[in-house]
Amino acid sequence: MCFFPESDFRGTPENVDPANMPICGATPNIAKSVVNHTGEVYSFYDHEKCGGAKVTLSPGQENPNLTAVSWR
Repeated sequence: MCFFPESDFRGTPENVDPANMPICGATPNIAKSVVNHTGEVYSFYDHEKCGGAKVTLSPGQENPNLTAVSWR
């Protein structure tokens, strides 16, 4: 998973391997855009502890404009 600190995939990305992720984890930064390079579906939330608005990305999908604070 690739988390960007700015919209439109700008800024220095943080790459995270979700293999050892808890059921709901915090993003490495407040992500403003995300690329799902995994083979799994993941959901991203604009509040801590996987609360608030949800955006789901399937394998290979990306979103250039969201706010993600936690994910699962």
